[in-house]
Amino acid sequence: MRAAAGGRTDGLSTRPQDLFAGPFTAAVERVRPALLHAETVPGTPAASTRTHLPRWLGEKLRAAGISSLRPHQAVAVAAGRAGEHFVLSSPTASGKSLCYILPVAATLAAAPEATALYISPAKALAQQQIARMREIVPDLPVALYDGDTPKEKRAEIRGSARVVYTNPDMLHVGILPYHGGWARLFKALRYVVLDEAHMYTGAFGSHAVQILRRLRTIATHYGARPTFVLLSATIGNPGEHAAALVGAPARVIRGTSAGLGPRHLVLVDEEKLSGSAADIFALLLRGGYKTLLFGQSRQGVESLARQVANATAGLKVAAYRSGYRPEERRELESALFQGRLDGMIATNALELGIDVGALDAVVLSAFPGSIAGMWQQIGRAGRTGRPSLAVVVLGDSVLERHYARHPRVLLSESVEKAVVNGDNPFIRTGHARAAAWELSATGRDRTSPAMQVNIRGAGQRYEVMHGGQVLEETDARHALLECYPGAVYLSGRRTFLCQGWEGHKISTREVERMSYYTTPILRVSIHVEGETRGGAGCGRVRVETEVTGLRQINPRTRESLRTKPLQLPPLVMETDGLWLSLPDGVWADRRDLSPSLHAAEHVLAEMMPAVIMADSRDIEGASYTTHSDTGKRPAIFLYDGVQGGCGYCTAAFGTLGDLLKSAVSAVGRCECRDGCPSCIQRSRCRSPEPLSKAGAQRVLHLLAAAYGRSGMRRPAERSD
Repeated sequence: MRAAAGGRTDGLSTRPQDLFAGPFTAAVERVRPALLHAETVPGTPAASTRTHLPRWLGEKLRAAGISSLRPHQAVAVAAGRAGEHFVLSSPTASGKSLCYILPVAATLAAAPEATALYISPAKALAQQQIARMREIVPDLPVALYDGDTPKEKRAEIRGSARVVYTNPDMLHVGILPYHGGWARLFKALRYVVLDEAHMYTGAFGSHAVQILRRLRTIATHYGARPTFVLLSATIGNPGEHAAALVGAPARVIRGTSAGLGPRHLVLVDEEKLSGSAADIFALLLRGGYKTLLFGQSRQGVESLARQVANATAGLKVAAYRSGYRPEERRELESALFQGRLDGMIATNALELGIDVGALDAVVLSAFPGSIAGMWQQIGRAGRTGRPSLAVVVLGDSVLERHYARHPRVLLSESVEKAVVNGDNPFIRTGHARAAAWELSATGRDRTSPAMQVNIRGAGQRYEVMHGGQVLEETDARHALLECYPGAVYLSGRRTFLCQGWEGHKISTREVERMSYYTTPILRVSIHVEGETRGGAGCGRVRVETEVTGLRQINPRTRESLRTKPLQLPPLVMETDGLWLSLPDGVWADRRDLSPSLHAAEHVLAEMMPAVIMADSRDIEGASYTTHSDTGKRPAIFLYDGVQGGCGYCTAAFGTLGDLLKSAVSAVGRCECRDGCPSCIQRSRCRSPEPLSKAGAQRVLHLLAAAYGRSGMRRPAERSD
């Protein structure tokens, strides 16, 4: 069984009329015609308990305005002080910080030479956490060591800081390769704190596993055996995920978000909504509510920012996403926290536990791809005890339509399991070279191999250029799919036309406005690495993706205006995949086979996040009426869109029966006749090939009958 959803509590009010009389009346009235479901999570008092802390530390807490601890905090503090590895799986606003600050402070006070290392995936979060530590224990020598740390201060930090705050990037290239200068830290290392542990999935998670392996090796080299403390949002497999990251079993402690004010949750149907998520956002801002609007992609955020520009004239609104320079993002975070912004439009880059101040409302322009991610975004508002509002707009994707038909299920469904692949060979190789270099007595005059490993991806980085300046950086896959010659590219409030590639630099020219947007036309070839005999399976696949042309699309009607051929070198990738082939002799008339397989492939890819913690945007697919690697049977392939794989398809194959069941239901319950975005269409598909809804239903029923009993679940985890 998966863990209960992180945002749910008992005592839900399911009377929509309650919302129409509350503080957010105007916004809720606006969405009434599109209302799918509304409920209120009542505010709850924070539970507290006694714990055994040194008297001096208790006095420090009281001086900081903290008179007691919540039960999960007390359990975590006791485990940490006893030297027990643990993972705290808890929703937002549950007081995670004290769960590591208190055991670290108590232990370091009792052992004057002891040290600790805090690792966060975001610089801003580390900066806020160091401020929190100083608030509780102002006399403990702590320091932030990242890429922005002045060089003149680095030697002082290495020599005196007892708690070093850093990020995986700096640990990877600035600490582990030069551990000799950090001998004092590593010899007495008692704690390693891994914050936002649920973020370590996909390619980034694979890199994190390797970095933590190198960290453990260096610690052992100096005779240290640190306790690992992992802090995570609510996920379905915290113990399994923690063990995959740190290579050792970890006690699971589950926290609650008691102490929040009442939260009003509203699910709306985009198809029936008058206006858009941007309009709801603008309405809330004009009503005086500090609001966050979540977009689902970098280009989507830029598009939303343009939509709200006129409606929010006179208000201070900014966009926030990856790709912006670090100093820009820090300034935006600070402006939102300090109240210098009325609202922000952001990608899930702002999901992290960064404190952005008191927010009244959040609007999700679409389902973010996972239930865990949805609760993380919802939890950004309402941290001050005041009422808050969360509006989730369900669009036309297959998964969103599934939840639109079952809105109560979305709010009560258990959260997904986090997936990380610790043995991605493309990622492991670079880290193995770095690890060997770090323990070698020779070659210190050479640059560490770690410098050649980009941990925020699994391949070469590309630079989007304009006028000799770097606009943004992107990876090889996004470069191929978004920056091909002739592609329309949005950055900030500016529009660019991609012109050509020179090595790993993409040239652009700025244009005032465009009457169309562009999508690539792709050809995908897949080969299974290893022997197969048809049927169903999972394993390594070699994928060649080639952009053969572009399509210009009318943004209002979504009609194709024209196509243009292109010739670009293919992107070749080895990754994890799964394949499902039709049994022999079940499809006599092959005239509608291709549209049927193509449609079924869409449904399976879109429904994968319903069974594992993955964003459907990380899942790619292709289908073939005959394929040599499946005994020349008709086949559907799904694969991880990351070089080397990130474990998604492997995990999905482990619960294949549930995936097929969900896919059959998604198509069968849709009331359309010939197929629509709610069942068989996929917005990310660049293929002009037709789709068949009736055929997809038949394919999925055949696959469910053949393989519906496949997949095994691990037993439920024990937890405190």
